Amino acid sequence: MNELKVYDFRGKKVTDSRIVAEMIGVQHKNLLQKIKGYEEILLSSKFSSVEFFIPSEYKDSTGRNLKCYLLTKKGCEMVANKLTGEKGILFTAQYVEAFNEMETNMNLKSKLPTSDLELLKLAVSAIDETDKKIVALETKVEQKFDEMPLFGVDQDEIRHAINVKVISCLGGKESKAYTDNSIRGKVYSDIHCQIRREFDVDTYKAIPRKNVETAIEVIHGYKLPISLSDKIEAVNSQQIMDI
Repeated sequence: MNELKVYDFRGKKVTDSRIVAEMIGVQHKNLLQKIKGYEEILLSSKFSSVEFFIPSEYKDSTGRNLKCYLLTKKGCEMVANKLTGEKGILFTAQYVEAFNEMETNMNLKSKLPTSDLELLKLAVSAIDETDKKIVALETKVEQKFDEMPLFGVDQDEIRHAINVKVISCLGGKESKAYTDNSIRGKVYSDIHCQIRREFDVDTYKAIPRKNVETAIEVIHGYKLPISLSDKIEAVNSQQIMDI
């Protein structure tokens, strides 16, 4: 069975009665007789027969003009309804598929730009859509980047802020409290404890990158516990008395 071909004829999707005759296994002249009968019944019942069968002509190999019909989807349905067996099933399947494919192609074609202005609008729309996707991707990358653990340079920055704060709390590098390993260690430990508590981490190295500046602010705002502050003051006061 040959493939059913559908094409556009004056805005209607049609196929040729010669192809239909070959597909359903009947002589073309016999199919023409059946269609003529359908046509007469439709006209007598005030139906528009051209919605089903459109009279047409073709030239045979000798150059004679012979009659044929162009069948719309409705016309194919009418012919198929009179068929039985395998040929009827296959013809029905093919005409439905062929007409649906033709309709899909026409819909796609109708959406294509038909002028330079429409083409320009389509290009601008495509660029806008691409820009939106790029922005969304950049946002997603930034979010992932911010959730990453600290880089080495971030760790160095936090470590430097801690060292500066410890020196300040102990009264400077020349203070007796600073040279006291026990007291200095307690201040370091207490600052680290506050950082872990603030960000719910086991070590400052586990702080997400997005919280680096906040961590620095926490360190700058750190205050010694009263007991540790008193001990540092006492040790440093003893240093002054010794001088």
